[in-house]
Amino acid sequence: MKEQAAGGKVVDEKREHAEIASRICELCQERKTLSPHVRFCPRCLGKKGARARMANLAHQASSREKPEEDPPAHEKTPKNRNVKVLVDFSRREDLLKRVTELADDEFRPLELQILSLVKRHFDTVK
Repeated sequence: MKEQAAGGKVVDEKREHAEIASRICELCQERKTLSPHVRFCPRCLGKKGARARMANLAHQASSREKPEEDPPAHEKTPKNRNVKVLVDFSRREDLLKRVTELADDEFRPLELQILSLVKRHFDTVK
């Protein structure tokens, strides 16, 4: 059963045949596997990985909660009708000038700059 190879190495034909037979892909039964330790050929291994990725994506999509939708505009507006405030800067024109300069620096209208300052104040107080 053992033969002498041309290079002087001893080759066991049964072992070589068994190794080749064990390297056939389990799925397609057509191609050789990547190595003796891998059970699938490259093509089947890629398909198997793609199926696993798709199943994982489907599972993630089904388990993900749907984001809450924004409420309609009429629900966002405050119920209190007293939402406008008139600010009189006649005694503090220097303060009005500083707020106006800040609004210009931040490219905002004066009204939105005042709202931003009030919001920033309450955010820092928390």
